[in-house]
Amino acid sequence: MNLFKASEPKDETYVSSTRTDSIYVLGSNVRPIQSGEFASKDEEELAAQGKKQQTNRNFGFMGILGFSCMLMLTWEAMFTAPTAGGQYHWVYLLSPPAWRNFLSYLTGWQSTIAWQATVASSSFLSGTIVQGMLVLAYPSYTFEAWHGTLLLYAVLVVALAFNTFLGKYLPLMESSILILHIVGIFVIMIPIVYLSPTKSSAHDVFVLFLDNGGYNNKGLAFFVGIIATIFSFAGADGAVHMCEEIQNASSVVPWAMVFSILVNGILGLAMVIFLLFCLGDIDKALESPTKYPFIEIFYQGVRNSKAGAIALVSLIEVLLIFCCISLMAASSRMMWAFARDKGLPGWQYLSRVIFFQLCICLFFPFHPYLGVAS
Repeated sequence: MNLFKASEPKDETYVSSTRTDSIYVLGSNVRPIQSGEFASKDEEELAAQGKKQQTNRNFGFMGILGFSCMLMLTWEAMFTAPTAGGQYHWVYLLSPPAWRNFLSYLTGWQSTIAWQATVASSSFLSGTIVQGMLVLAYPSYTFEAWHGTLLLYAVLVVALAFNTFLGKYLPLMESSILILHIVGIFVIMIPIVYLSPTKSSAHDVFVLFLDNGGYNNKGLAFFVGIIATIFSFAGADGAVHMCEEIQNASSVVPWAMVFSILVNGILGLAMVIFLLFCLGDIDKALESPTKYPFIEIFYQGVRNSKAGAIALVSLIEVLLIFCCISLMAASSRMMWAFARDKGLPGWQYLSRVIFFQLCICLFFPFHPYLGVAS
């Protein structure tokens, strides 16, 4: 599939229209796919979308499950069209012929820009949470915005270095972090539930609604507040953009996405209920000099122990840094896939895997969103 007539048959392009005996029947202007021509089912499925295998498939189910959980639902199309382009590719396949080029091009740009923004936002959160811990540990510390920008750069450098030089260890890292991701919630919940000096009533947790944002409308306050929860699902399609590096992608990726929603949904609901029961002084949390109410909630929950609160917040910080690594991996694949389909300026260079790795090194340190904290 190509947004600019590249989906039309060319000499070495594989395009699918119908399928007979597991072999795709192609147009008259393309070289037919022969039985046994491909080394794996993955390569055959990729060829059916008009693409050639250019990346190594290092991910298995556990690795990509960890990756998807770290990012955080569009899995149905993965059964038939497993390409790194993801949504814009599916839009092309499902849209009316007269609109498919425009709609897929629009979707491609939207996805590319959105994924760049997720890298910026995750690194911004990681950097400023470090500042929050500094405020808690050293009350005399002044929360300066430019400090957050420098810390943001530091997180990006870590993510960039891992993706550039340690990319082959990404599947192992994701599988390991999946364990920390699941165990971590219990590491946080157990001490706070046990030590918290105050406990909210069931009525306060499940019935009481507060509007402390000045909206004077609980319904509006609810929908504004739920944005933070929706943000957690922003990376649910991350596994899609890694599919050309996953073994047996057409079945592994959909199941990984389903299980990631289940795992994160259950853990997220448990965390929300736990926090509400151990909320403590909500006004003090909202006015916390750390800028992050959850840090104050942790601090109150461990009976005003700075060391205990910082230890718990550090666990979240570690997960956020690894989340940034995963987001950078997914966003770079999304950009590469869109360039391969001639959707970006300079696609002739960006679509080359080796050249693209160099561009990642040069591009991310000067990301347009990096000034968000300044």
